[in-house]
Order: sequence, then C-alpha cells, then structure tokens
Amino acid sequence: MRRSGVIDLDEEFFGLLKEEEIFAFFYISLNLPGDQTAMGLCKISRPKSHDSLSHYISLLFMLDAADAPKCQSIDAHISGINWTEFGQSLVEVVSVVPMPYLSQRAGLYIREVDIYLAGGDLDRSLLEKLVSSLARIAEFKAEEPVFWDDVPEPEELRTGAESSTPKTTASFMDKLKYFWGKHGGSGSRESP
Repeated sequence: MRRSGVIDLDEEFFGLLKEEEIFAFFYISLNLPGDQTAMGLCKISRPKSHDSLSHYISLLFMLDAADAPKCQSIDAHISGINWTEFGQSLVEVVSVVPMPYLSQRAGLYIREVDIYLAGGDLDRSLLEKLVSSLARIAEFKAEEPVFWDDVPEPEELRTGAESSTPKTTASFMDKLKYFWGKHGGSGSRESP
C-alpha cells in the first residue's frame, strides 16, 4: 500500500499472502558455515482463485535466525541457490523468481520464491518431485511434504473451549503446532 508515495513492502507482502491458499509445507534443515544449522519450514501456496490464468506456486522459507549473523548466513545460502538449474530440472517449471525482499522478524528469516508452471494445477506428484529436486540443488535436508488438506483440525481448535459455536478454521500456526505435537515430523530427504 502507498502512503505519501512510499511503498510499504511489509504491507504489500502480507497483502499478496492473503490472495493465496496453503497447499503443503515441509521441514528443512540447512548446514551453515561454522558448524551451524538453521531449521525451519517451507510453506507452499497457490492462488486462491482456481480460475487464475497464472499457474504459479509460492515457496515461503521461514527459518530460525536468532541473530543478524545467522540471518546473513541463511540469506547467503538461499541467495546462492542456482535457481536456473532448479527450474531446468523439472519440465513443468517455466521460470523461478526469487523475491529480492527478505525479512527477519522475531528471530525468523523469511524469504519467498515464486515458481511459474507450464499450465495445469499443482498436484501431489509434482510437489514431491519439486521438493526432491530443490533439496538436491539447494543442498539442504527436506522432510516429506505435509499436504494441508491432510492436516486435521484438532477438536479444541474446531470448537471453542468456552463456547458451543464452532470455529470455521484453525490458523496456519495452530494447525502446524498441533501437527508437530502429534507427529514431530516424518522421514527426511537429504541432498546427495
């Protein structure tokens, strides 16, 4: 949004996120210089409107970054990924656009990468190939994707504890915390 001719990147970024729906997520682990490790997740979203002529998905990397040096190490790793090679590794990918904007909020490194597809919708098979290829090229460990439709809403989030009125949907973080507490992750894919 513009205020006095100034674009607020945070507002623009979060406005775009509202136009997308979560398809899946996966946990990642990066090895960084100095025997450091960064852990977090990558959220995969797609346009809410299935009528959209744009066939793209957004990868939103969210990694623990306790301080500025760790954030810089994570950014150097993410920025050093050969996105061209990644795009060429899958015939379904038309182009890959890493967003130049990143954010470090409350100890999190946040970075978005958009992937434009050759048409058709994102499906589970394509996503699994995409995660495998990305882990190999980006040199990180990636757990199996968790598909958003498969994540159950816990009873306490569907119904208000103090109310008989059901909630419509649990938030991303509520469902993620519930899933993590119940499952603790699955098998991981390691880069070679």
